[in-house]
Formats: sequence, C-alpha cells, structure tokens
Amino acid sequence: MTESWKEDCKCYRSFSESDLKRIEKTASCAISIHPSFLTIRAVRDATDHYLLTYETHSRSSRPEWRKIQVKVNRRGVAVSARTGVMIAPLTTEEKKREQIVDALASSMDLPGLLLDWPRAARTSGGQSLTLSLRLRSDASHPGVWSGGGMDFTVAAGVLKGTQLLQCFAEDIHSQLSDKTALELDEVGLAWSHQMAAPQDATAVRVVVRDNKNGRIGSITQGLP
Repeated sequence: MTESWKEDCKCYRSFSESDLKRIEKTASCAISIHPSFLTIRAVRDATDHYLLTYETHSRSSRPEWRKIQVKVNRRGVAVSARTGVMIAPLTTEEKKREQIVDALASSMDLPGLLLDWPRAARTSGGQSLTLSLRLRSDASHPGVWSGGGMDFTVAAGVLKGTQLLQCFAEDIHSQLSDKTALELDEVGLAWSHQMAAPQDATAVRVVVRDNKNGRIGSITQGLP
C-alpha cells in the first residue's frame, strides 16, 4: 500500500492503524485498482453495526418464516437489515444436546431425576477422577428404566470455578424385562466412569437426561 493511499483513507474517515491494515488486506486482492470512496464506505459500514439476536418459543414442527423490522429513534440514520429469518425446529438430537449443555453450564443442580453420588475419588496420580453414580427412583422421581427398556445420556464436566475444563457424554440404551425393571426400582442403577481431572479443578458436575421423556437431573460436587 502506498502512502498516498493511506492519506486518501484518512481524508474520508479517521481510521485506526488496524483499520488501515484491514483495508490494505482487502484492497490487495484487486490488482492495479485504486480504492474508491465506495470501498472506504463499505469498510465503514462493515465496522459500524449492531448484532441482534432473536429467540423463538414456537412449538411448530415445520419451518416458519418470521418477519424482521428494525426501527431506530435517531434521525438521519439509514438502517440496513434482513427482512426476515427462517426458523427451523430443532431435531430431537439437537434438543437433547442443548438441554445437556445448559445443565452443565447451570449454577444450580436440576431435580428432575433422583441421583445418589458418593464423593468423587481422585486416582493415585491425581490426574483422573472415578465417578460412581447410582440412579434411583421414588414416587416423585420415576427411574430412567421401564419394562420396555431404558434410553438415557450421562454427561460430566470438570470445572475450575465456572470454567469448564473437561467434559464427556455417553448414551446408554438397553432392553429390560419387567422383572429387571422392578429390581432396579428397589436397588437403583449403578453407573461409573473415569475421566481426566486437571490438578486445578475445583468441582465436577454430572448431568443425566432420560431420552424417553426429556426429564433431566444434575448433581455437583467440590473436589479436594
């Protein structure tokens, strides 16, 4: 980029050095074309913008077109925005992933399932954790099993404060007889897993989601 080109930029707008580098990178794609005022304006418009997000609560199972209209109170402002957005319903797998991620990020444990968790134990080297969880049932918390079988997901995250350091998820499917389901009602279902645990980890959170009905429970423990 020539010095005269940089001066031309500064005539139209007070650009920072980073702005000039971005313009130089963009302009270098065109060979022997002197940048025009339109190029400067395009860069300016690209850097002066707002990002608006929209969350829908629609329960429709089909895609829907939603109109978007952006208004501003400031005079002399021209608004450029898309006219609408196509809302596509989440698939069953996407809903499951979204619920589990929200539960791992939540500062509160969710009571949808009855989870019994003895204290997590570090291995001798201190670099991994052994998680031993027992899923139970009572009158208010049906188990993740039934005579037809079970289908649930267990996810766990190792935390440092509110920062997620390590995580994993496991899907569990099985056919069950009525007799086995009744036995599980009495003693519960045991699950265990070993996962990495950095020395500076402060807590571990386990999330269980019953994929048959979407019920979800979580439990968090501090680490020694």
